[in-house]
Amino acid sequence: PRTFADHFEVHGRENAAASDLNKKTGKPILAGHEIYVKDCLRTNSAIMFRLSNDTVQMNFKDSSELILQGGGNLLTYTEPKGNRRVFKLSETAGHNEITRRYKYTKDLLRAWPGNEKKTTVRPN
Repeated sequence: PRTFADHFEVHGRENAAASDLNKKTGKPILAGHEIYVKDCLRTNSAIMFRLSNDTVQMNFKDSSELILQGGGNLLTYTEPKGNRRVFKLSETAGHNEITRRYKYTKDLLRAWPGNEKKTTVRPN
């Protein structure tokens, strides 16, 4: 199993590669537009990160990941073996594992401290 430190070490290498890409493309990240972790929540089965750009990332203990972005309209799912796919939320029907993890993520977001008054919960 990966530790919390391992997770950030991997992402540090990925961010370094992205930084190299920014140097090659000439598109610097402007001050004040950096993306950072606003909140995180650990559960028995996953750790959730809420980023400053409204992206939500769930890293599950089995090494799978679910990333919600684009106002919740896009979902990126990484299988435990590392295969990654991007879906429109409307395209996830029939993908039971993704649907189950999405529902778990959505339920955690609704229960997040401070979200009780902000989030409208629609019956499923």
